Amino acid sequence: MSESGNSYSLINTDALGNLGCLLIEKISQAVGWIATHNTPNRIAIQNYIEDIQNSDLDPLIKAVKISHAKRDIKDYCNQSKIVFDAISQLNSTADPSKIDDDWLALFIDKARLVNSESLQIIWSRVLAQECNEAGCIPKRLLNILSFISPEQANAFRILCQFTIYIIDEDTPYPFMPIITSFEFDESNIYFRAGLSYFDLLELDSLGLLRYSTNYHNLQFDQFPSTPMISIGKKQYKILNPSNSSELCLGNVLLTTDGRALCSIIDRTPPEGFLEECRRFWKAQNNISIHEVCVAPTE
Repeated sequence: MSESGNSYSLINTDALGNLGCLLIEKISQAVGWIATHNTPNRIAIQNYIEDIQNSDLDPLIKAVKISHAKRDIKDYCNQSKIVFDAISQLNSTADPSKIDDDWLALFIDKARLVNSESLQIIWSRVLAQECNEAGCIPKRLLNILSFISPEQANAFRILCQFTIYIIDEDTPYPFMPIITSFEFDESNIYFRAGLSYFDLLELDSLGLLRYSTNYHNLQFDQFPSTPMISIGKKQYKILNPSNSSELCLGNVLLTTDGRALCSIIDRTPPEGFLEECRRFWKAQNNISIHEVCVAPTE
């Protein structure tokens, strides 16, 4: 089989840069995954199926071996696509060497079965995020992602646009996303965005969120100072003129795994969501929010 006609060649790391090579080396050390250029392993993979076809094996054994070979090559191509895309998303401060070997072994094993292009994008972002901040992606999330469908992933992406983070003025409240009321009808902002009640149930069953028919509430006395929230890239101070004892969070909360996945998804709120939040809190306990000017980060 000629090299020009081979679509299963290993990743050429020549142009990947230092961080890319470090990630490839880390994966190789952790699980034995090879992605170097012009090695005996590359030559072997190029002739893998051809050698089986030209062998003197029994036709049935030959068919089984070719089937296994095609499966192995497909698995490898899925892994390489995800790894290559992750490399392009690494921060300058990324340190692949800090990734836990067990985490990486589980990731590579699960990634081989990811055929959907939309899901491959998510997996590449997960790997890049773990390289950028080792330990931020739970191993349990990898198991969840191995079961999620493209439709469920898209529903979660839409839901993340409505995520609100509670922040304390001095210390960030530990990643507590909130979603306001879910009551689905044609006039509802969530319904118009493409979410359904069944989407919530499926994402709940996957372990990405906790949905309740009752509202979740957060006690104001849990904060050492005036609480703040972020909606998209803007921050707002919560004003509580009635001295209400609690802040209503709505009936959807993300789990630890859901928060980790949400962290790699664009959370730009849709038009009208800020007004929906104001209406919701005003109706619940007369709470209002006031935008805070934040100096842009360099």
